[in-house]
Amino acid sequence: MRRGSKGRSGRFMRIMGIVRIMGIMGIVRIERIERIERHMKIMRLKRVVRIVRRVRIVHVVLAAGLLLGLLSGCSASPELSATEPKRKIALILRSDQADFWRVARRGAEEAAKEFGVELTISGPPDEENVDEQVKALKRSADEGAEAYVLAANDDRALSEAVDDIVPEDRPVIAIDTELHSSKVRAYIGIDNYEAGRKAGAKLAETIGGKGKVAVMGFKQGQQNAEQRELGLLDELAKHPDITIVTKQYCYTNQELCAELTRKAIVIHNGLKGIVAMNAISSVGVAETIQDMKLAGQVKMVTFDSTPEDIALMQEGVIEATIILNPFNIGYLGVKNAVEALDGKKLERRFNTETKVIDQENMFWSDNQKLLFPFVR
Repeated sequence: MRRGSKGRSGRFMRIMGIVRIMGIMGIVRIERIERIERHMKIMRLKRVVRIVRRVRIVHVVLAAGLLLGLLSGCSASPELSATEPKRKIALILRSDQADFWRVARRGAEEAAKEFGVELTISGPPDEENVDEQVKALKRSADEGAEAYVLAANDDRALSEAVDDIVPEDRPVIAIDTELHSSKVRAYIGIDNYEAGRKAGAKLAETIGGKGKVAVMGFKQGQQNAEQRELGLLDELAKHPDITIVTKQYCYTNQELCAELTRKAIVIHNGLKGIVAMNAISSVGVAETIQDMKLAGQVKMVTFDSTPEDIALMQEGVIEATIILNPFNIGYLGVKNAVEALDGKKLERRFNTETKVIDQENMFWSDNQKLLFPFVR
């Protein structure tokens, strides 16, 4: 029994020894693994540090190279760092109040933005003021304008002013009114004779080719007014049954036009039609016809497309209007001034389109663009 006990005890001791050894080996193995992991972490950390250092060095080199490139570029081409000043163009309108010239101004501003020029704009409060235009021309010259876009209230007076004031090397573009000066490089505007002829043809159509008619003009002796009136009279002369009973001049006075219209209707009983030769006279004529409840009986044809004219045409007070497209006149004036400064050859005369708009075609898409040039 003792031997058996000793045998069992010895085996137990051996087993326990093996367990201890395995335990010790396990501990050693775990410690070794931990050391290996710590070593690997340290190695990875060192590797990351080396990579970061390399990236930093590359960034520094690139930044230094870029800085040197910019500095060398600036020293080699100093003109690139300076902003080139915009060329100065002076726009002098016939009026800064009339709707026609507000639209022309919009066209000019659009061109100035497109071609990158500085545009100074001036104009008297009404189209009879010539002295203010001469002063504006002188002021523009003193301020160093390099080109001029001029809509003259008086062709003779402003032609002389251009000769006296504008330097020889500064181009002038005449818009709406032709000027007689060697410094004028181009004219942009309508053919007033043709526009008058269209008005006469439309009036004759609306009154059936016969009857008494009146003409409400703008100003005697003014170039555009004379050409427009001549076209109208020549066209009406083709109709022997049409009689022009009176010609009156409203100047820039809307109330005067209304009064003259009322007198013409009362004195010339049975008046069939009236032609208002510009936008200012048109409102006075139309409102009188409306007040006297003669819309549709006294046929009216006018020029231009003020908001009042458009509304009165929709109401049937105005039969038709001749659209002059002032937006294009302003735009092309500045465009031609820029091309003159660039040394380009210009057309001496460019006639912008006129078109007859009436109640039937005023809602056509193409005509809506003419009536409302700001709608895109």
